[in-house]
Parts: sequence; structure tokens; C-alpha cells
Amino acid sequence: MSLFFRIVIIGFIFFITATPSFSETENYCHDRTAAGEWEALVKKNPNDLELQRLHALRLGICEKIEASKSIKFQPSTALKGKL
Repeated sequence: MSLFFRIVIIGFIFFITATPSFSETENYCHDRTAAGEWEALVKKNPNDLELQRLHALRLGICEKIEASKSIKFQPSTALKGKL
């Protein structure tokens, strides 16, 4: 596992656990800043498979929320405590 991936995961876990003020109605899939940051990361690190997988997971969850295929927005917010 690359050092960069470890830093991203640790930062993500810290952000999730240290921020109890998450709103259950805020859809982070519409956050253009976050989307831009993810795009920059995957372009900068095309060979980091762990990062590519995380990006694909984010895109997939957002796609399912937007298309209302098999996951609704409200239940999907429960995932934040399990990642």
C-alpha cells in the first residue's frame, strides 16, 4: 500500500470521525470542489490503484444516488460511519 494512499485513508477516517456535524440532508455528490480535488488526484496518480478504487467507489455511490437505482440519498448517509 502506497504512502499516499495511507495518508488519504487516515485523513478520510479522521475527517469522518472528527466531524460530528454532518448533515443527514447534505448531498456531497454535488460538491464541485471535492469532485475537482478527486479528479486532480487521480490524474496526478494514475498508477495508484488504491486511489483509483476509492475514486470509482465514490463515483459509483453518487451514480446510484442520482439515478435512484438501488440506493436512496437518506440511507446512503449511513455508509459514512461504516467506511
